[in-house]
Amino acid sequence: MQKVKIFMFTTATNPARVVSQNWLNCSGLDYTTIVSKPEQVELAEALNCANVTCCDVSSTPWMRRLLTVRKRVLQQKVNKGEWALFVNDNILNFNLLRSDLDKQDFKTRTSTEWREAYREPVKPQRVSYLLHALQQKCIETGATYGGFGDASGNYYFSPSRWSLGSYVIGDVCLTRKTEEFWVPAGYTIFDDWYNTCLSLANTGSVVSLRYASKTKLVTSNGGIGTEAQRTPHKIEDAKLLIKRFPGLIGYHQDREDCLQLKKRKRQLELWRKENQYL
Repeated sequence: MQKVKIFMFTTATNPARVVSQNWLNCSGLDYTTIVSKPEQVELAEALNCANVTCCDVSSTPWMRRLLTVRKRVLQQKVNKGEWALFVNDNILNFNLLRSDLDKQDFKTRTSTEWREAYREPVKPQRVSYLLHALQQKCIETGATYGGFGDASGNYYFSPSRWSLGSYVIGDVCLTRKTEEFWVPAGYTIFDDWYNTCLSLANTGSVVSLRYASKTKLVTSNGGIGTEAQRTPHKIEDAKLLIKRFPGLIGYHQDREDCLQLKKRKRQLELWRKENQYL
């Protein structure tokens, strides 16, 4: 199976937030740390981040920098047909579904007991196992985008193991470079929504690994600002997405900053035919 190129993205300006390198360094996986300004190189190296490289996007508006630097990395460091894993800097660790438990136990457990019983820490050395499984599932289904879906931290969905039609958040995501490999100009935040829709439209599938979840370190301002700062950009991105993929995606509960997929299985295939993806 083709090797995955791994990239961790950080500004290294908030050391308390930068934790992904801790498990990456212990995993045995090769990875490259990407910073967005030259002065951040030394900061990242001081935090024990490996193979630090600057992809200078300092002239880009700060809230759009993560999306921009990811696109540049795909353009410059990943060849067509290759796979890349993108990792945000605030991923503490992963937890795994215990295979010896059965979903029927849900009837006899409280939600707290269920959540604890279905989670066991993943040793850093086993992260490569999750990555291999995710890549293999993407190849099997033809999907060009995958990761840990919204439900990956929800204990109830864990026994289903995989979803092939759910939103994949971009904090840890696997993508295969294709002709239309990343978000076009105009978007600020919703690159993960765009790539979810693009994979569904082109291949009929997007892979969410549900039998493992990730623990994120959440800071007050986050990596791209507060919720109040992000909301206007979410609203504008949502409008672009609904125009780009009409009928496939829409507003969730009439909230202009919140999206949901509208097509499942047979409906999706019909939508792909109607929109000339098949």
